[in-house]
Amino acid sequence: MIVVFGQEIPLYGVCFFVGIIISVLLAHILIKREKMETFDFVCCAIYVLIGSIIGAKILFILVSIETIIKYQLSFIEIIKGGFVFYGGLFGGYLGAVIYGKQFKIDIRKFINIFAIVLPLGHAFGRIGCFFSGCCYGIEYHGIFSHVYQQSHNALTPLGVPLFPVQLLESALLFILFGVLITIYTKNTHKNKIVNVYLIFYSLIRFILEFLRGDSVRGAFLGLATSQWISLLIIIFLIAKAIYTKRKKKKD
Repeated sequence: MIVVFGQEIPLYGVCFFVGIIISVLLAHILIKREKMETFDFVCCAIYVLIGSIIGAKILFILVSIETIIKYQLSFIEIIKGGFVFYGGLFGGYLGAVIYGKQFKIDIRKFINIFAIVLPLGHAFGRIGCFFSGCCYGIEYHGIFSHVYQQSHNALTPLGVPLFPVQLLESALLFILFGVLITIYTKNTHKNKIVNVYLIFYSLIRFILEFLRGDSVRGAFLGLATSQWISLLIIIFLIAKAIYTKRKKKKD
C-alpha cells in the first residue's frame, strides 16, 4: 500500500496499471514497426479487453462454484471476486476473432503483438499478486519464504511462511517475454510467436501450480483446472504441428 495525496493505493493496482502502460507503449512501437493501422489495433484491443474480462470472470465462477454455494456469496461479492487467467486468455482471443470477422480484418499480426506484450504485462500483474497476497504459494520454510502479517485477500494464511510463487512466475514471464521479443526482432519464425507463447506459458503454469497454496482454483484427479487446460493446450499444439508437418510432406 502506498499513500498519494493522503489516499491509500493498493500496490496490486499500481503494478497492474504499470504493466498495462508498459505493454501499451511497447505495442504502439511494434505497431509502428509493422506499419499496421493504429486505429484498427486499438479497436481490436478493446474487443480483446472486453472478452478477457468476461472470460476470466466466467471461468472464475466455474472453478469457484463450490465456494460460492458454501458461503452463499451474493452477486456483488462474485463480481468483486477474482479472475482466472486462462479464461481471460481464451475470452480475449475470442474477442479478437469477433472483431476480425465483424470488420473483415486479418488479425494474425495483431494476435502476434498481443502475444509478445501479454507476458510482460502479466509479469507486473504477478508482482501485484505478491503484494496483495492472492495466488499465494504453499507453506515453505526455506530461503526466500515470505510471511504475510496482513493481506487484502481474506483467504491468505497469516503468520505462515509461504513460497513466493507469484515472484517466481513473474521472473519466468519476464524471461518468456525476452524470448518472444528476440524471435520477433530477429525475424525468425515470427508467425509462430503465438504458439511459442502458448506452449511455454502452459509449461510454466503447469509446473508452478504444484507450488500454489490457494485451493480456490478447482481440482480434478489431483490436478488444478489450470493444469488440465495447460495439458490440453500442449497436446493440441503438438498434434497441430504433427498434422501440419505431415500435410506438407503429402503436398
